[in-house]
Amino acid sequence: MRRTRPTGRRAFTLVELLIVISLIAVLAALSAGTLFRVRESQNSSITEKTLDKLHSMLDTRWKVVLQDAVKTVPEPLVTSCGGDRKRALVVWTHAKLKNEFPQTFSEVRHPMSPPNPLVSPPNPMLATPGSDVTTTLGAALAPRAVFKAAVPSTYLVDAESQILQSAALLYITLTQTGGGGNAMTLEGIQQQIATDPTSGLSYFKDGWGKPIVMVRHATNAEINAAAKASQVRKAAGTVSVLSIFDPEGMMIAEDAWRQNPANLSTFDTIVRQLNTGLPSTSSPGLYNPPVANALVGATVTFARDRNLLPTLVSAGPNNDFGDLLGGDDDGADNILSFRTRREGSRGN
Repeated sequence: MRRTRPTGRRAFTLVELLIVISLIAVLAALSAGTLFRVRESQNSSITEKTLDKLHSMLDTRWKVVLQDAVKTVPEPLVTSCGGDRKRALVVWTHAKLKNEFPQTFSEVRHPMSPPNPLVSPPNPMLATPGSDVTTTLGAALAPRAVFKAAVPSTYLVDAESQILQSAALLYITLTQTGGGGNAMTLEGIQQQIATDPTSGLSYFKDGWGKPIVMVRHATNAEINAAAKASQVRKAAGTVSVLSIFDPEGMMIAEDAWRQNPANLSTFDTIVRQLNTGLPSTSSPGLYNPPVANALVGATVTFARDRNLLPTLVSAGPNNDFGDLLGGDDDGADNILSFRTRREGSRGN
């Protein structure tokens, strides 16, 4: 009688198992990479839509303040500006914008002080502001109560703290100060509101959960080039003026008021306060020293012929602001609202 051997399932060899495991690992890696790219794309899209909405709200409020500035120039300021009403309007416009769109708690508490009252001015020749103009503006522009209520009695002035302060003050600006007398709607971006667990301050967040900050007077080569391309430049006598805030070149004209270092110190370090992107060691965070053109004798002359734009900034995928306007490796992926609002343009 013939015996039959029991048949059994042949086991996988070690090589076969390794091949299967390798294939699974490759598929998992491909899936994870695809999922990561999809998620990053979604975060970028959420951020750009949020920035576009917020910038539209900011623009509405900005225009209201500019219109009000034209009608409310204080007469004492005209006197402080040597009787020149056009120059007084330039100074008053920047002062109003600072008062209505503060970037830091220091600006709320000390509106007519240098950017950071706990840090020495970036240049010792700018240490003494023009008391006349400063006193006049201080008397005419009281800090807004809605901002003061959010500022604690003590606060930090380091760069990271200023980022949160800017984000919180932007939230207050767009939700509690109104635009044209009307409350602004947050439809479509309610989910982009977050609250800092330590301070209790609310702010708008980007797609990665980081605060969105405001830069009141952003300026760099790209912004200047955009102004030139859109024919913003106007002739002011023999000077070609780029600044839309000073179309007649009142801060460029060579006269006695401008040649007074105290007046220039007030305007550059207190009233206007540029941001070219890079924080400095002497004035960290959202501010930079004025941009110097040349040192003439004992007087520093500054680049006042610059296009200035309010812009909102997301730190982008790397969650590091670095140069706010994207001028270094850390800030290269920052997403800027003035770019997202260009048709067909991404913010980074």
